[in-house]
Amino acid sequence: VGEPVACQVEMAVHTKALLAQLNIPTYHFHQPEDAEELSGILSHAYMARKPVAVLMDATFWKRQ
Repeated sequence: VGEPVACQVEMAVHTKALLAQLNIPTYHFHQPEDAEELSGILSHAYMARKPVAVLMDATFWKRQ
């Protein structure tokens, strides 16, 4: 997994389930390159006037 903070793993499990129950679309960023999608995700959220969630895992934040 690579997450150094144990409570973050548990929070991630509950966060995904909560967002699913609220029908909030989620996007997962695993690599820094995935952030290139952020502009499009935000544009769609503003246009639709609906919330979205962008979740970044430990590999996203890891420095090379």
